[in-house]
Amino acid sequence: MNNTTPAPQTLEEIVFCNRNQLYGAFAIRKGYGQTIKKATILGVFGLSVALCGPWLYAKLSPQETFDRFHLATVCSIPDPPKDEPIVPQTPPPPPPKEQVKTIIFTPPEVTIDADVPDNTEVPTQDKLSTALIGTENIDGISPNGDEPIVIDENPVKEVVTVATPDETTEFVIVEQQPEFPGGMKKLMEFLGKNIKYPSGAAASGVQGKVFLSFVVSATGDISKLELAKGIGFGCDEEALRVAKLMPKWKPGKQSGRAVAVKFTLPVSFLLE
Repeated sequence: MNNTTPAPQTLEEIVFCNRNQLYGAFAIRKGYGQTIKKATILGVFGLSVALCGPWLYAKLSPQETFDRFHLATVCSIPDPPKDEPIVPQTPPPPPPKEQVKTIIFTPPEVTIDADVPDNTEVPTQDKLSTALIGTENIDGISPNGDEPIVIDENPVKEVVTVATPDETTEFVIVEQQPEFPGGMKKLMEFLGKNIKYPSGAAASGVQGKVFLSFVVSATGDISKLELAKGIGFGCDEEALRVAKLMPKWKPGKQSGRAVAVKFTLPVSFLLE
C-alpha cells in the first residue's frame, strides 16, 4: 500500500502543506480568487448601471414637451416723453405809477404890466395845500391823500443826549478796568511782601488760591471786601487781612467817567 502524499499544486497548497487544512483560513484562502472575480464583475456592473442609468431612463421614459417661447411675457414699454422746449415768459410790464398832482409855479419876476399875459393864473394857497410845486400842471393823486399838506414852520429838533452812568451803580465789566497803583506787577509785589504763610497751612502742606471780592469805588476806595472762595487753614483770614492794607486803586471808567466796579482778586498760597 503506497501512503505517499501527492505534491502540492497551487499556492494555497504550498502554503498549507503539512498543516491542518481543515482550518477556516485555508478555505478562505482557497476561494479568495473566485471572490475577487465576483466582486470585480459586480463592481463593473454597478458602475455601468450608475453611469448609463440616467441615459437609459431619459431614452425610455416619455418627456413632456413645451414651447419655451410662451414662457416669456411680451410687454410694450411706452416711449419716454419728449421734452417740450421751455419758452421764456416775458414778465408783465409793471402797472403805471399814479402821478402825483403838481401845480406849475413860476418864481416871481419883476416886469412891466403890459408884458404880463392876461391868462396868467397864480395858484392859491388852497390849491397848493393839496399838490406839490412843479414845472407843469399834472392832474393826479394828492401826495398827502385826503389830508392837506401842512408845512410846519417851527419844526422841533430832536436832541440826542448821552446818559451819564450812575455813581451808585456797581459795574462788573467796564471800558477801563480798575487798576492797582503801578499795575499788576506792583500788586503781586505788595501781596508777596505782606502775606505771611499760616503755620497751620504750612504744616499740613495746604496750597491753593483764595478768591476775594470787593468794590473799587469811583474814588478808588476799597469797600464790601468779602471772601468769595477759600481754602481754609488760616489762608482765608490772612488774605483778607492783607487786602485791607491795600492803598487806593485807580478807579475804573465807563464813557469817560469814573464808576464803581466789582472786582475779584485771586491770592495764591504756594509752598516753596
